[in-house]
Amino acid sequence: MDYLEACFGISPIYDRNFREIRSLAEVAKHSRDPSQPMCIVFTIDDERNNFFKLLRIISTLTKIRILSRLLSNGGSFFSKAYGIYPTTKQPIVVFELQSHAETYVVEKLLPEGPSGLSGYLRLLVARLTKINPMLGGVAIVIRAKA
Repeated sequence: MDYLEACFGISPIYDRNFREIRSLAEVAKHSRDPSQPMCIVFTIDDERNNFFKLLRIISTLTKIRILSRLLSNGGSFFSKAYGIYPTTKQPIVVFELQSHAETYVVEKLLPEGPSGLSGYLRLLVARLTKINPMLGGVAIVIRAKA
């Protein structure tokens, strides 16, 4: 059992092949079994190059939006997004995104980002995508509404 499985109580599916994740979402959509939640982990920080990290943030945001559209038909599913810091392989902090927990973690626990132009670009990316560039990954937990 890895750390994320212990946090969520669900064995996570790591973002390796998006077609596979889409097919799992389709199966979940048609099964409508509320006892089978699903956790999908999108890794952001595999590379240390900032350009590749920006591309991974944009692709993660795109994949999350596609999944939400797939599962939003009929309003029978809901999901929560969790931030993972510093990496998905060895997380130290896992917290719910767009909540008071995220505010606390960003202000008190995450290291301060760079200043100058790089800092402004990070702030711009965070505001546009709603994903903090300091994160190592994003986990989406999908559950059927009872």
